[in-house]
Amino acid sequence: MLAWLKKLADILGEILSFAVTNKNDSMTINVPAPVPTSPPEAPIVPVVPTLANPDVLVAWTTPVNVRHNVRVLCDLSGLSVEDKNILTACVARESGFDNNAKCYNRDATGAVWSTDWGIVQCNDWFHIGPGKDFPSVEYVLANQQVMVQWMIDCMKAGKLDMWSSYSTKAYLRYM
Repeated sequence: MLAWLKKLADILGEILSFAVTNKNDSMTINVPAPVPTSPPEAPIVPVVPTLANPDVLVAWTTPVNVRHNVRVLCDLSGLSVEDKNILTACVARESGFDNNAKCYNRDATGAVWSTDWGIVQCNDWFHIGPGKDFPSVEYVLANQQVMVQWMIDCMKAGKLDMWSSYSTKAYLRYM
């Protein structure tokens, strides 16, 4: 190893000597661009801190991130793996992890009588508005973590059947 290091030092010395001797000469050395040895890394997703755990949730910007956050919140709430999988499948069925999801509920005549909003498809007839669980549609859409936690709390209280994905067992396709 020492012999190799001495040889490397000799070579570096020769290069340095050449550079000092020829510093006024106009010489161009073409150095090839480095060849990447691995695929570029995925962009870093900003972290959304929470009081419970300041570094586990990621930005609610993509369906992959939303699914991740749903599962993290289930873990933080102490749900079993089975319950976490059921709730995650319900959210997948309800909104496809899209916070802008909107579903119109129609009566027999086709008239819209209510709308479901956001990641957990919160119904405006029963849960949104003055004196109800959430003050406005804007609040529901802006507070994804609150909405997922509400769904988790409903599950813990045995009220997951408020979501048709659960009551009709449609969530099973997403398990």
